[in-house]
Amino acid sequence: MKIVNAPEENVFWCSDGKVFRNLQELASALETMDDETFSHHANNERNDFSNWIADVFSEKKLAFQIKNMKSPALVAKRLKERLRN
Repeated sequence: MKIVNAPEENVFWCSDGKVFRNLQELASALETMDDETFSHHANNERNDFSNWIADVFSEKKLAFQIKNMKSPALVAKRLKERLRN
């Protein structure tokens, strides 16, 4: 999969201050993201990562696959698998 950057107005602003422009940057950050930061964005009420992937990159299937994952490492693994294909 080719790395595509989000338009500047649609970059992902993480609660820890990091900014992600593409799925590669998100996957890398998720590998070391602490549980508090992850759960701020992915919990029972919302899933900012899934929404961003669906809305900005039109990757609806990938967004659905990660929507209920409760571990940043699992989400990172799935994103990296998708990026390799």
